[in-house]
Amino acid sequence: MVDLSADFRFADPLRYERIYGHPHPQPELLRLFACALPELTAGLPARHIGNPGCFPTAVALAAAPLVALDLIEPRAPGEPGVTAVAITGSTGSGRTPTARSHHPERRSNLVAYEPFTHRHSHEIETLANGDWGRNLAIDFLPHSGPFARGIHATVQARLRQPMSREDLLQRLQAFYAKRPFVSVSDTPPGLQSVVGTNRCALGVAVRERSVAVFSVIDNLVKGASGGALQWMNRLLELPETAGLELPGLGWL
Repeated sequence: MVDLSADFRFADPLRYERIYGHPHPQPELLRLFACALPELTAGLPARHIGNPGCFPTAVALAAAPLVALDLIEPRAPGEPGVTAVAITGSTGSGRTPTARSHHPERRSNLVAYEPFTHRHSHEIETLANGDWGRNLAIDFLPHSGPFARGIHATVQARLRQPMSREDLLQRLQAFYAKRPFVSVSDTPPGLQSVVGTNRCALGVAVRERSVAVFSVIDNLVKGASGGALQWMNRLLELPETAGLELPGLGWL
């Protein structure tokens, strides 16, 4: 089973309650699930998967290689190691109408919301730190953008030592070499290259010890149904790309 809700993204029911403000309705089921991204986890971590949210997918795919390869450090003891600024389209606002999802409010507008406090912050840190023995804090700053589909995320951090863009590019490309839906380029990607697909496009930029990784996904595909289908393919022992090699939406 692959669950697309937020119900099975945390193994600890007390942590779930702190984040969502109410007790988990079925805490006995949490031990049966694992929350993970297929690009960051080999095989099947459990027979049931809690698929990560769209913001965590976009940000973690950019941040995780920096963490896993031990390339970055906290800016100072006790300070966050990563700052993530992400902009989502209106289709990421859920079903319940709000001012933030209302077209006259959103059109030609860009606004931050829930800075540092968004509930996906915890999920992002868990996914980005992974099983690599790191515990870097991540400052997450979400924004609502004036478009319908997609997420554009910028992840910024401090390198342990100066590195060329070419060296960083090679390392990230090697990290994702066997992951068919992630590409890494030396130029910042645009949303139109991924909307309507299950792809995540990453771009890198470096200046001495400052590094930025840009990430774009379709929040409705890679950030939701497409990521879930990847897990379903693994569960059913099908090729991971089955049903997901989409050409994109040329009209956007």
